[in-house]
Amino acid sequence: MAQPDTAALVQEAKRAYIAGNEALSRELERKARDAGRKEAKALLEAGRFDAARAKALAKALKGINEHGPARKLLEKVCRELPNDIAAAQQLALCTYKDEDLPPDTRFKDALAILCSGERKIAFISSRMGSIASNLSGGAYGYRASKAALNAIARSLAIDLYQRGIVVTVFHPGRVAVTGGPAGAPIAAEDSIAGMRRIIHDLGNHETGQFYTYTGMPLPW
Repeated sequence: MAQPDTAALVQEAKRAYIAGNEALSRELERKARDAGRKEAKALLEAGRFDAARAKALAKALKGINEHGPARKLLEKVCRELPNDIAAAQQLALCTYKDEDLPPDTRFKDALAILCSGERKIAFISSRMGSIASNLSGGAYGYRASKAALNAIARSLAIDLYQRGIVVTVFHPGRVAVTGGPAGAPIAAEDSIAGMRRIIHDLGNHETGQFYTYTGMPLPW
């Protein structure tokens, strides 16, 4: 009997959630987790390691917050393909989010992995986290959470400057996504493309800045 495809189950779960069938979505996510863990274990125990499949499976596992199995797969990918920068970056992200590791270990290990890659960290925040730009009030919890994120990113930029790691913060704009603000005018693809362009061009001297997805600086 054919094994269920983890990535397909993840997508089905997302579609079920969007359609409003949360019970089906939860069941599909459970099946995806079970299938993903079994496949990850089989890949890690296999004599011949399929790196391409491992990277694809790690991506699917991340989609259901299974960062532990994804991290283990990516660790093996990085051992087999030490020059794969994308795999190193994804491993850093999985390590940072893996709840099985102590917080200080997660952070230090993720930084160590990141130092072997492109050495850039981007945080998705919101202009509502800008204290200087707050002229309308309200949204206390949301503003406070984004302001806290901005403070963490700014401190991190200072702490990591000597290690050559660039840290930046973005306001992605009002993006048209499921569950997002009604009438949002910005396509997700445009927001992502803008942020990626800025990340690519950032130098170490520009660390610790706050930008819109178009590159306009924002005040803290």
